[in-house]
Amino acid sequence: MAAICDPTSDLLARYAHASRLTLGDAILQDLQSKRGQSKRGQSKRGQSKRGQSKRDGGTANQKADAHFQNFIHALNMNDWLGAAYFLYAGDSQTLQRLVQEENRLLAHLGNNYLALLYAAAEHFDKDRNEWRGQLQEAYQFGTLPAYGPTVINGTPVKAPYIFKSGVAQHGRNLISLMPIFQEYEKINQLYQQPAKTTEGAPIRFTQGHNWSYSHARLDLSDPTLFPPNTKRVLMNWDAHRDLSPPFGHLSRELALVKGLIPHDTDRLLKLVQNASSKEEFVEVAGMMSIAGWILPLLHTKEFQYEDVSELIIVLPKEAQQTSKEDYWPPYGTHEMQIGHTAVDFEEIENFYDLLDALQPLAEMPGEAGEKGKRALKHLKKRLAAFGTMEGFEGVQSVSNDPRLRTVRQSVSCLVQEPRDIKVHIVDPDNLNAILEKIGTADIYLSVDVDYAGTVHLGGWQNVANSIPHYPLNNSPEEEARHLQLIECFETFYRKAAKQIKAVSIANSPDYTADESRRRPASKIMDILTQGTAQAQPGWISGAAGRIAPPRLMHHPFRGLLISVAGALGISLTAALFWHFLRTKNLQRETEA
Repeated sequence: MAAICDPTSDLLARYAHASRLTLGDAILQDLQSKRGQSKRGQSKRGQSKRGQSKRDGGTANQKADAHFQNFIHALNMNDWLGAAYFLYAGDSQTLQRLVQEENRLLAHLGNNYLALLYAAAEHFDKDRNEWRGQLQEAYQFGTLPAYGPTVINGTPVKAPYIFKSGVAQHGRNLISLMPIFQEYEKINQLYQQPAKTTEGAPIRFTQGHNWSYSHARLDLSDPTLFPPNTKRVLMNWDAHRDLSPPFGHLSRELALVKGLIPHDTDRLLKLVQNASSKEEFVEVAGMMSIAGWILPLLHTKEFQYEDVSELIIVLPKEAQQTSKEDYWPPYGTHEMQIGHTAVDFEEIENFYDLLDALQPLAEMPGEAGEKGKRALKHLKKRLAAFGTMEGFEGVQSVSNDPRLRTVRQSVSCLVQEPRDIKVHIVDPDNLNAILEKIGTADIYLSVDVDYAGTVHLGGWQNVANSIPHYPLNNSPEEEARHLQLIECFETFYRKAAKQIKAVSIANSPDYTADESRRRPASKIMDILTQGTAQAQPGWISGAAGRIAPPRLMHHPFRGLLISVAGALGISLTAALFWHFLRTKNLQRETEA
């Protein structure tokens, strides 16, 4: 197994933190500083600037190298897989030369981390097709029953790692990369320079939607953006609810993964309540589920006005039509409450299991039924006692609508100090309904670009999956609908631009339909910044001019490989590590 990197001692991470630069910009600064040193040294030896320029390759050549520029942009945008393919499967002479020079940060990044990621991605295209369904479950919920194909050459196998040593090794390599890429993503979130809307509101960008939590906490704490005692609404354009428990994926696996990523869970939970600095906001967001950032954000009371917080979810009808009935409530206004629990998610799940087991026993006739009733009564007393315990072990929601609650109605007593939330679910085609729900409130705007067309992770889909799936790229009519949904956002922005005080854009590449070709994130940015290009940071123009790595674009399993990036998220890493331990035990049993 590859050595686990300590992010705190990583050469590039330390340089980026010291320079307060995003990852790609830190690489650029390092290259420029070394070029300057080299140039000064040669100058002392009497060499001309013209001669130096020819020998050095120089900044001019770098600017002319599209793959080099896109490599830097990929690093700044947390697109680790794209960066790996530009570096090892592209045709950039600049990159090929620089990655071989050991004294550069680029060589450190490439040889230690991107090379492993690239090798794993290339290997997995051969056999991932058989287990991509399980990858989908892992990415969303942090559980993975079996990592690796369960059938090899048509024969079912119990422990696929034993028979697929290559898969095992690359899986372990991905696990080893998790801590450093998580640290790199934190660096990018800390030092990314915000863009500005046409009205001057800050715009921040991320791949995973969990980081919108830190974006929002930072901007909501700024009284120049959101004056106190004014009404605010959280608006989210999205195909997905993102109303899951924020740390549910940690409770089962954290004990296994903390050897890789040390975390003080008590500190983490306290930060959910009391974080006040940008660094603390980023620390919390880095451990959240991509589908669990809204509950803790609403729990902060930042949106509370006259004892009620309001959430507006702008939801295309395709998301309603292509998901299961128990996934989305209908269009309209719904109510839920958000509070904290003194027990964690795993304990709540155990209560569910006990309740399910005791209920049929309590309904049996005779002595067995009486025993079941007594046990059920005892359990309910325990639950009631938990509901009065002090402590903060998680954030949960309760509602009369099962689609808006994270705990069953039968254990809702566990949720303490519930706060009232109005959830408005509106159609992007109905602008008047959207504006009516906003009224005169200030808007914190979140946009997940998969609202304009979504797929399941890696393009995988089966009847058991409840989430929306509407690629909108299979016919001219679908393509036109995709553009129409983008236009819906543009029409909304023109009407509400002055009320929008801050923006967070999530790219969600694993779920966005044909993201590489259509680049809806770039279109959203263009709508928000139209006519202000010269005043924007470089990542805005980088997104507009972005290209996909050619090798990755033509890869037979491109959709699946893109989702390898999700393997570096906390949910899947925890699941991988858990399965790695499990299969090690199976291997011992087999050898015995």
